[in-house]
Amino acid sequence: MNRSVQLILLIALITIINYFDRSAISYAIVPIEHDLGLNNAQFGLAAGAFGLGYLLISLFAGIIVDRYGSILVWGLSALVWSGVTMLIGFSMGFSSLASFLILLGIMEGFNSPCILRTISDWLNPKWRARAVSLALIGVPVASIIGGPLLSGLIAKFGWRAMFIILGCLGILWALLWFFFFRKKPTAIYGTPGRPTKTPWKELLSSPSYWANCFSYFTFGCIVFFVLMWLPGYLQQTYHTTIIGTGYLVVFPWLASALSLLAGGLVVDTIWSRTESIRASRVYPLCAGFLGAAVSFALLSLSNSLEMSLLYMSLGLAFAFFTNPAIYTLNSDFFPKNIATSQSLSTCFFSLAGIVSPSLTGWITHTTGSYEAAIIFIAILSLAASLIAFIFTRLIPKKQ
Repeated sequence: MNRSVQLILLIALITIINYFDRSAISYAIVPIEHDLGLNNAQFGLAAGAFGLGYLLISLFAGIIVDRYGSILVWGLSALVWSGVTMLIGFSMGFSSLASFLILLGIMEGFNSPCILRTISDWLNPKWRARAVSLALIGVPVASIIGGPLLSGLIAKFGWRAMFIILGCLGILWALLWFFFFRKKPTAIYGTPGRPTKTPWKELLSSPSYWANCFSYFTFGCIVFFVLMWLPGYLQQTYHTTIIGTGYLVVFPWLASALSLLAGGLVVDTIWSRTESIRASRVYPLCAGFLGAAVSFALLSLSNSLEMSLLYMSLGLAFAFFTNPAIYTLNSDFFPKNIATSQSLSTCFFSLAGIVSPSLTGWITHTTGSYEAAIIFIAILSLAASLIAFIFTRLIPKKQ
């Protein structure tokens, strides 16, 4: 098998496991709330604790990856976060659950900069966006597979045993990763492990980069809303069973998987023809978030299970269409500090991991419905589309 294909498969596999770990709690809302004596607001705060840990490490993770390379950092972080995943199964209340989720967020914060650093170092930049989309296909695939798998594990073994099983998967991947790089070859397109000066002035003063960070925040709010609350939304709004919910959530994630691949193809195709960052990166952002805004607005008006699934699927698909462009822009802006660029923008994704689950939990606990939370997602998506369009003029035509 071609080494590039092997590498993409490994990245996609750890992304699947990564999102198994962070989404598993959403399928266990009902039994966790019952066993630990939590309500929706408390569960939302606990789920948001993951985002807090993710936020705490995000900036430092990129600097560490740029300095020491993704081979060592990725393998070690996967080992540790898998151990923490097992510990979640031993939670005894709100405090222990939230603490373990903070630790999980800290260790999983290395995943995103490792993805972009590895792709930039080892794969041809001419198909970087497609490589990103293929690697990140693990995100929706984790939920396509995870819906039936995780709900089935909960139904058969209980939610505690499910987390222990997931931890074992991550440990196996880490061993496979170190075996793949056992000869420590030299990177093809990059120089991992070589210290570089972090361009703080350029990072902090670039309006275009901050606009992309807001795009990542918006994308994160959508992902964490669906990731943490879609099962609960279906169970609490339409009274679906745990097993039934596991199969229903497949549809939105399948749509997002196809859209993610399409986004990578569109970005690379436009770039090869125009070499325009605005046309190939920013315009897909505008289109994707505008489509998400319309879809979630329609979802807020829906009162049937079938139409709600359709609008949720479209909203998530449009959001994932923007993901290859977001990642690729980070590598375009700061090619010598790719992991740091990605990691700093991931702070905003991490912030979304706090805001989205916590705000949704508070809104649903206060109002008794998901309508206001969905409207918030629609407005945020529209804002992201407009901001991306406004800051288009500040990005040079050619890199």
